[in-house]
Amino acid sequence: MTATATPAVERVTVPHGLVFYQHQRECVQAYHDGARRMIWRHHRQSGKGLGLLGLTAMAAFERPGTYAIVSPTHGLSRENFWDARDPDTGARYLDVIPAPLVVDS
Repeated sequence: MTATATPAVERVTVPHGLVFYQHQRECVQAYHDGARRMIWRHHRQSGKGLGLLGLTAMAAFERPGTYAIVSPTHGLSRENFWDARDPDTGARYLDVIPAPLVVDS
């Protein structure tokens, strides 16, 4: 007699814990309608970085691969994404990517 154990299925949401603003939802809708290249021209402090990170997380979930978010300098990338925190909640920006989906960090 053999027994097999199947791992428990964990439900994740992508982007995790992120609620898009209306102008971000329009960009996400354009992505779902087929747009693959975008330039977001929103005002300062409009959530472009976090919205783009959420959109990238959704794209990577649908089609796994290597994705790049480009900034003018390495320091700005680190400041705007890797080390960034939400000013209201204090949550890390990278937390929009659920931990079970991260293969290597």
